[in-house]
Amino acid sequence: MLNQLGCKILLIMVLGCCLGSCAPEVRYRIQVTGYSQPNAAPVAPPPASFYVIDNWQAKDPALAREIKGKIEKLLGIKGYIITSFEQADYYLIYSSGQGTGPPVPVPMPVYRPGGYPYYGGAWQPYPMAPVPGYNYGSEAPTLYDRWLIVNVIEGPRYRGKKEFQRLWQGEARSTGYSANMAATVNFLLMALFEDFGKNTGRGRVVEVNEDDSRAKELFWK
Repeated sequence: MLNQLGCKILLIMVLGCCLGSCAPEVRYRIQVTGYSQPNAAPVAPPPASFYVIDNWQAKDPALAREIKGKIEKLLGIKGYIITSFEQADYYLIYSSGQGTGPPVPVPMPVYRPGGYPYYGGAWQPYPMAPVPGYNYGSEAPTLYDRWLIVNVIEGPRYRGKKEFQRLWQGEARSTGYSANMAATVNFLLMALFEDFGKNTGRGRVVEVNEDDSRAKELFWK
């Protein structure tokens, strides 16, 4: 028979197994919105070609380059062709970030006449989109607002006439306790590209399990 100490150890082990098996499933709740520019032509289906423009003023350049690579991968999965700036049917511009506290504007790219887009400056800005913030007591866990915004613009029109024509904008937003944007962006990308090029109207909410195989494929080792 087990002595009193042995019984306590066995009880702890059983409780540990039960708690582990009952651990809550982590899910990302993502708000996705896609809308087309009024009176603009829809984004052409594959095999149209894209050039993804670098986010040169990103606060985390390494993460920005990773996001660019994942966007190119998702475009390729959909059947689009990744090509050079001079040959692309479309350019894709992206911006991402996370924040806490009071509402803050989301920085959007600005286009410079006669050259590639840059971030900063005052020429032809995108609309500034407010991001909801959260204030909690010092003992409460911090909530983070994470967002990803992509814009598709017409390539030949800009190269030929230097006219900036935005055709489609997609947004994916999520609020949670993780400050690891490098991991969260995989779920934002996956949810956003399900509606890539589509006009979703008022948007929709997507719930994604952190073990979703589609999102795991975007993680780079």
